[in-house]
Amino acid sequence: MINYSYPGTEIRVLVEVTVAYGTSIDHVRELMLGFANQHPDILKQPAPEFFFSAMGESSCTLQLIARTDNWKKKGRIEAMLRKQIYAAFMKDGISSGYSQHVVQLSSPIPNASAKND
Repeated sequence: MINYSYPGTEIRVLVEVTVAYGTSIDHVRELMLGFANQHPDILKQPAPEFFFSAMGESSCTLQLIARTDNWKKKGRIEAMLRKQIYAAFMKDGISSGYSQHVVQLSSPIPNASAKND
């Protein structure tokens, strides 16, 4: 019998970020994988992976997935990686993308008030 509600010692580490359209995905991939590969608590096997997971309205979603040997380390590892990625983004001028909405206003229908009289 396996109790899936109780975590084993090994667990996935997930860091998801968004970047603005026009950002070099290859550069971000190098940054994120570099931080993961340098972190002492991230397992070398299976190797950390990078995914371009979505294209949204104003940004691209990227994921870093790795594993650690102890589920108690997960939160600290993810927080440290986010901090490193954020600092690198600030240094390199990488934007997370800004939500943009276009609102088109049209003229009122001619003689609309005459029809309601």
